[in-house]
Amino acid sequence: MRNLIFLLLSLVLFYSCKQNTAEEYYELGNSKSKVFDFQEAIKNYTSAIEINPKFAEAYYMRANAYLQKNNSDVLLANESDKLSVKNNGDREKSYADLNSAIELNPKFIDAYTSRAALKLENGLNVEAFEDYNKLIELGPNKAEYYSLRAKLKYNLNDFRSAIDDYKRAAIINPKSNWYYIEIGFIYGTVLNNPVFSRKEQIANYEKAYAIDTTDAWILVDIADARTQMKDHKGAVVYYTKYLGSKFINERIYKRTDVLIARGKARIFANLIDSGLADFSKAGELGNKEAYTAIAEYEGEKGRIEFERKQKDPNDKSIGLSDRYLAPSTENWLGKH
Repeated sequence: MRNLIFLLLSLVLFYSCKQNTAEEYYELGNSKSKVFDFQEAIKNYTSAIEINPKFAEAYYMRANAYLQKNNSDVLLANESDKLSVKNNGDREKSYADLNSAIELNPKFIDAYTSRAALKLENGLNVEAFEDYNKLIELGPNKAEYYSLRAKLKYNLNDFRSAIDDYKRAAIINPKSNWYYIEIGFIYGTVLNNPVFSRKEQIANYEKAYAIDTTDAWILVDIADARTQMKDHKGAVVYYTKYLGSKFINERIYKRTDVLIARGKARIFANLIDSGLADFSKAGELGNKEAYTAIAEYEGEKGRIEFERKQKDPNDKSIGLSDRYLAPSTENWLGKH
């Protein structure tokens, strides 16, 4: 009996003293990260690293935990303390851990991506290039790596090279329209741009829209670019396409704002009546900027009449919408 009791006590002592493995600490760290307990996650990742100093994934996950902890601390800090919290050393620890992860695993793609982002945040653009170049070396058929490098090149005003990277990304992933949108945006950048071209901007936006016609907001960007070229009739065509689309995204371009834009384009194209009709429609839908547009092109009398009709919806007298009913855009397009 005594031997049995001794054996049981020995087993209890053995299991109570049994240390978790590095992998077990790593999984515990992952569990804590998932519930946003980054401080405890860091402790567990540190235990894993102490047991296995060559555990690259643990360094990487601890780097992420340091960074997420810091981001959380910044959000919770008072406005006056945000900068000091952001510079409390967690980001430096994260950077050091990413370096360790990459040293242990030179093909650790996620670590390169995270380190490049931290480098950019600290203004280390050349060093970030090195990481993006390494990503492309490791994954030459990954469109997103070219896109990341293109964005950095654009920020450094290296427009031609940025376009080349986006074009490469578009070849790799022809089903994504985003790369053509970015190329169009670069061609439309006005300042310090040796490749500035409204025609190329429009051509790339049209390619993007052709790939995904659910992105109707691109039509407004095309119309705006044509307005910049003083191609007001062309702008009207694309504003009208947007207004006729079933994929309008009000969070990007409100219908009433586009009505006002089309109204201005029509007036610049000498289609005064239909332009004023657009202003009137926008006002009826609640866009107060229509008052300014109507006053500008119709005068104070038109604004007063419009406001009176809005206050009295039962007023059957002739108002702006009735007076400025224009031929349909389809009819106008058929004649021009």
